[in-house]
Amino acid sequence: MTRKSFSFTANGPGDRASPALEWLCVYFDERPKWTAHQFFDELTLALKSMQVLPDGVLVMADDSLLDQLLGFWAKDSAARKTFMGRGERGESLFVKCCRFGGWSLAKGLVYRQRVPDAGAAQPELKPKIVVADGLKQLVEANNVVQLAPAGHTFRHPSGTVGKIFIQARELASGEAELGFAARALAQLLPALRDAELEVVFVDSMGIYPIVRAALALGSAQARIESFRSYTDFSKLSRPVEPYAVVISASTTGGMARRCVEEMGFESDRVATIVDLRRKSREGQVLIALADHAPGLLAIDAERSDTQIELVGEHFSSKSKPPRVVTLGILHEPKLLKRFLLTVGREAALPLNHTPAVSGKVRPLSLNGRAVVEDDEFVAWVREEVRWHLPLTVGHVIAADDNGSCELAALVADEILLITGRRPQVMSHGAFTIDAVREAKGVVVVQAVVGDGGLLREVSRDLREYIHTHCPRHFLCGVSCPTSGESWQRLEQFLVRNPTERSYGFSSWLSLPIGTNVSTDTWDLFGEVAAKLQNATIPDDAFKGLVKKSIKMAVDSIRASVGSFLPKPNGDALDDTPGFVFLPEEFSKTASPTDSLTFLIISAVLQAARELKNPAIQLKSTGYESVVLAPENFQRFNDNILQACVLRAALPSELDYSASPDVSLLMKELLAKIFERQEYTYGGAALEFAAALLTGRVKLQSHHADDLLERARKALLDRGEPSPVLGLLYFAGRLE
Repeated sequence: MTRKSFSFTANGPGDRASPALEWLCVYFDERPKWTAHQFFDELTLALKSMQVLPDGVLVMADDSLLDQLLGFWAKDSAARKTFMGRGERGESLFVKCCRFGGWSLAKGLVYRQRVPDAGAAQPELKPKIVVADGLKQLVEANNVVQLAPAGHTFRHPSGTVGKIFIQARELASGEAELGFAARALAQLLPALRDAELEVVFVDSMGIYPIVRAALALGSAQARIESFRSYTDFSKLSRPVEPYAVVISASTTGGMARRCVEEMGFESDRVATIVDLRRKSREGQVLIALADHAPGLLAIDAERSDTQIELVGEHFSSKSKPPRVVTLGILHEPKLLKRFLLTVGREAALPLNHTPAVSGKVRPLSLNGRAVVEDDEFVAWVREEVRWHLPLTVGHVIAADDNGSCELAALVADEILLITGRRPQVMSHGAFTIDAVREAKGVVVVQAVVGDGGLLREVSRDLREYIHTHCPRHFLCGVSCPTSGESWQRLEQFLVRNPTERSYGFSSWLSLPIGTNVSTDTWDLFGEVAAKLQNATIPDDAFKGLVKKSIKMAVDSIRASVGSFLPKPNGDALDDTPGFVFLPEEFSKTASPTDSLTFLIISAVLQAARELKNPAIQLKSTGYESVVLAPENFQRFNDNILQACVLRAALPSELDYSASPDVSLLMKELLAKIFERQEYTYGGAALEFAAALLTGRVKLQSHHADDLLERARKALLDRGEPSPVLGLLYFAGRLE
């Protein structure tokens, strides 16, 4: 049976000769329609739920509903007698009286009738105690407070680390509980009862039902706006119209304090639903956990605890220690060797090349003409044309001019040899409805493909320009998509159509390389360089040294727009003569370029993310995060490889802050690199320093503080300017 009331126990003062009295308190929600039978059923169920009979029963309801309940009590004498009889054991009367209280917005909870009426000599249960004990029951029954398991702590969005996690959204699990909590909140925060109230700010939509129910008790028609915890908190400003601020939960009172002290909100218009304590807090606190469980204040987090990161009112994937992945031969992409031994060396353009086709800077770009000139690729194209293309092809469309026009000509020449007639060749720019109006078959070619944006565009145009039954085929050379999944989605988009037969699709070589944008690394480092130039340097004995070091760091970043940061002495990072992912035949010739090395590492990392073996897969789930093991930087200890891993990895894969053990290992590795920056071992010191400065590499706060303090001191004690010092000096301090 679904309960339509909320019951709990409250302890009130007794008389001089007896201890405190225990009361069964039952709150009746005014929203359902009540009958006398339902009223007494709810009272009986509440009484049955108690292991020990109470001394009294308190019935609470809205003033209007309370009149109806009193009528049930007065008229249904049989049901009343039966209920009161349940409070007897043998000849002893345990439930001595039944109290009725009306709960209005103007006056709060006010007692109206006692049955039987024993006069004013009986001790009175204070309404404040009733509300407090009811809220305490909601906290305990609905698991509002969670303690971190042994060896773990919670990291809140504010950055606070502690053993307690409060979920205010769980405070009410039913309509009656919601009504009780809403009345308590409206009583606590008078602004919610203001008829002219225009807006209520909440930090989480998880408490929307409680706030909306509190507003519904009055006449205000205020809107509720969420600033999503700390995400948009800094954008919040005090409005001109009447307002209120309701914060879901806090362990330090920091958000309410900032609202009042920094942002100018009025203290009497700010309330926190659940806080750890009530003292030294700005605004009102509805539930102070320390009032009911003072032991919570004594629970301290340990530095060695694994951190569980919180996102809003949810656990993130870091609910358990991150799994570390060490790259190895099992992570090698299947087609990497074939790519390197065919077009890899000739096709890889310099880092951050700007293709003429799109005009967008890409860290990795391929030369399509080098692909079309490869003998193995040409042989593959001829086989595809001979065995897979429709014989009715009359038009060949080149998606771009990065080798695609040459590929289109190659396809057209092969069709001429087979059919005796050469199809019309056109570029995507010359592709119009008039040009393909009479098409009997179309082939779309592209020498180098990313995620297939141009192919999608051509496909959409074809669907508009020609009949769906017209055969068409999409032929690709080398593709470097974001992921294997995105490549499969592209193929599905291109081949599906309203007819029973799929369109054709051919691809010579696909090598997923992950996200291929410059914003995460090169552009980010450029922004940091601008901030370093404007950073305020403290006036001390090292100001001149730091200023020169910052200039050297900024110059190094700006000089490396098209490559990696150099060694601390200004030399380029060392070329790699060979490593595990380079075929032996390839290693016998010249070393790969920086761009080809970066492409190899990017492809390996993406292959690790897509690997089917969950034990060594570089992919986070909803239950655990995954990071690159610090061992990777020792296994691939050539500085160019270290730089490639730092730039190609996702920030989450370099976030070691959730595990004290892994964070310590990474801290020790970084310390050695900074100490040996003058040697080959520390050649990538600037890359590691920049990764720390920009937050791409994250350690636990005490590890980061210790590392940076020692590194800065060692560099300052040398007395010579250094670009590493220029980067590390503001690591953790740069806004």
